[in-house]
Amino acid sequence: MHRRLPAKTYCTLLLMGLLCTALPSVDVSAKNPRAEKSQSEQSGSRTKNQALTASEAAARAKARHGGKVLKVSSTGKGYRVKLLTDAGRVVTVTVAD
Repeated sequence: MHRRLPAKTYCTLLLMGLLCTALPSVDVSAKNPRAEKSQSEQSGSRTKNQALTASEAAARAKARHGGKVLKVSSTGKGYRVKLLTDAGRVVTVTVAD
């Protein structure tokens, strides 16, 4: 025999459904000032004066080894990136500046 759900559950589900349909859709093509990058940043080319950032080091390590970035720490010559690989191993990669 089927058990009947309480009225509170039905009201909650109905309210969630109405909220989801009533929310305005997000225009992903809208301009986001933080998302806009200069041409040199988009191409990945840096001049000698620009230092490697922690997020760039993490992106390089992740692109090369895959997995999930756990920690990024600065060293004198670049960054040390700790990754959790898809195989479940933790590896540490050094990304030079």
